[in-house]
Amino acid sequence: MWTRWKQGERLFDIAAVLARAPGTFYLRIRHAGGIPERPRQRAAWASSTAERELISRGQTEKRGVRPIARQLGRAASTVSRENTRNGGATAYWAVRADQPASRRAARPRACKWNGARPT
Repeated sequence: MWTRWKQGERLFDIAAVLARAPGTFYLRIRHAGGIPERPRQRAAWASSTAERELISRGQTEKRGVRPIARQLGRAASTVSRENTRNGGATAYWAVRADQPASRRAARPRACKWNGARPT
């Protein structure tokens, strides 16, 4: 879709080739500001799924924040913040904590687009 769009094809023609409704492509291109979306990557400083799993296991074993942080090589405040943000010591689940983290990492607003084609 993005290659055809950059080559100057009309949305109607792109939709016909891909057997979709033209409005689908218009909304997607408009939401992205006419710029192809980059694949999402987590920041290096963000907790990984594996780290969240270790936090969850540590809390199940009734270990404190500091020993868990030492094991992860992170500050105790980071582990504590992760814990508080995602349910506390009694309700923390790694998988449930990972989903909102992905949403929080998303760009907060769509790009502005004036309808012009990229050059």
